[in-house]
Amino acid sequence: MPLAKQGYNVYAGDIHERMLQLAIEKARKENVNIHFTVQDCTQLQLPITSNFVFMTGNAFQHFLSNESQNALFHSVKKHLIQEENLSSIRETLF
Repeated sequence: MPLAKQGYNVYAGDIHERMLQLAIEKARKENVNIHFTVQDCTQLQLPITSNFVFMTGNAFQHFLSNESQNALFHSVKKHLIQEENLSSIRETLF
């Protein structure tokens, strides 16, 4: 929400529709425009590419296996304008 409040174009996705409903309600209360979508982050389908992709604090812990983590990173990589940024992050983490 803070990025949307600052005028950034924000897309938010979650595999659980109920979690998105809660976020939509909060965005309405705070009068911010965010593009919400129900989807699996290991198979992102967004209409944009970006220099920056952000995942909230503890969301990464839901990707329990190396396979699901790799799928997440490959999915995000498709949406980055400069793909090498993700590679350096991945190498730092593991």
